[in-house]
Amino acid sequence: MFPYFFTFICSNSCAVAYSKTKTQSGRLCALVLLFFFLFIPSAIRYGVGCDYFEYRKMVDTAILTNKYMEFERGEPGWVAILYIMDIFNLDTQWFFIITSFFAIIIICSVFGKKDAWIGVLGYTLLVYNISYNIVRQTFAITLFLLGVKKFINKKIIVGFFWAFIACLFHKALYVMLLLFPFILITKNKYNKIYNLWILGIIALLVFKFNIATLIMETIIPNTGFAHYIAGAMNDKTGGTGLGILLKMIICSSPLIFFRYNKKNSSKTNREHAIICACSFFQIITYILSRQIIAMHRLPTLFLTCQIYMLHDIYYIKSKYRKIVFYSVISLLIMFFIYEVMNSPSGANGGQGLTPYRTIFEK
Repeated sequence: MFPYFFTFICSNSCAVAYSKTKTQSGRLCALVLLFFFLFIPSAIRYGVGCDYFEYRKMVDTAILTNKYMEFERGEPGWVAILYIMDIFNLDTQWFFIITSFFAIIIICSVFGKKDAWIGVLGYTLLVYNISYNIVRQTFAITLFLLGVKKFINKKIIVGFFWAFIACLFHKALYVMLLLFPFILITKNKYNKIYNLWILGIIALLVFKFNIATLIMETIIPNTGFAHYIAGAMNDKTGGTGLGILLKMIICSSPLIFFRYNKKNSSKTNREHAIICACSFFQIITYILSRQIIAMHRLPTLFLTCQIYMLHDIYYIKSKYRKIVFYSVISLLIMFFIYEVMNSPSGANGGQGLTPYRTIFEK
């Protein structure tokens, strides 16, 4: 457990130093240390993450047989990476080194100097630990972060370009790619109090009228999630639901506490509108995933937007800003600690984070 807490403290300390230090040499030193504190543990891990050995097996099989298109349904981004690994005769561990390198580069650069500490704090609390397990999905949503940034800055075409690139690394991101045009068109409709009533009605339909059964029987069999229906992952007995409830409360914070405010800059209000829209749809996925375990990974598609949610809460002009920001951070830290302490390798559940081992301990 110690390596994860050490990485969290050191990386966030470096991020704060990078954001606050005024000298160029000091900022450069902090940025380099930040990169290595996040990159090294992820790159040199061995047997960490429930899917680690499964990924090694898939990579080895694809390269040895030259059947790159059979690696996870032929997602073009991974086909390209496997092709490069084959050309240079790279060891399988380079699959994790490459993905870690580019993911950390994106996180260290996308928010800029002033807001780096918020971006790194959000990434380490929301994405970093699960990136040890669901490598493909977390790498894709990290790329999607570039698209969200461009959407907020009104660079729509460039935003869709990066969103499309992210989809090449995980097909589930096409859900976000298709959803974002709708979000951008209707973005000013979600920071209204009546949306909470809509979410309440959806929850009632799912939990009281069992609409989940209809979805399970008529829609999911025709999607890429069909193989989950008969699998062990469709066990509906896992957990009390308290964790999901708390996560929905976190997602609801922009909808509950903040409204359009003329005192904010147009960019802040635009970011807030987009984040409210994403929070709205993420809550829906949490509701559905509670009843339909086959949909349990859909909420993670919105983690990119949750990182920006922290940025949104911190900068929006409201008397509730600091209370909400530090309350959300406190809840996320609780989830972080719980995840690290309850994710042993080989267990049926969790991320398989402990014990931490390196490639030098094979």
